[in-house]
Amino acid sequence: MITVPEAAAGDEHLRILAMLSRKLMDADFRERLTAAPDEAAIVAVLREVR
Repeated sequence: MITVPEAAAGDEHLRILAMLSRKLMDADFRERLTAAPDEAAIVAVLREVR
């Protein structure tokens, strides 16, 4: 799920999806994401997407 503030509604979710899709092309990022042992670790890896 992608949530954005109502003030940023519109196409903000598309910008986030674009950033995530670019990051998912990085093999190291994918490896760290799939190797994350728990939810907190997954969130930590996803916080790199900016």
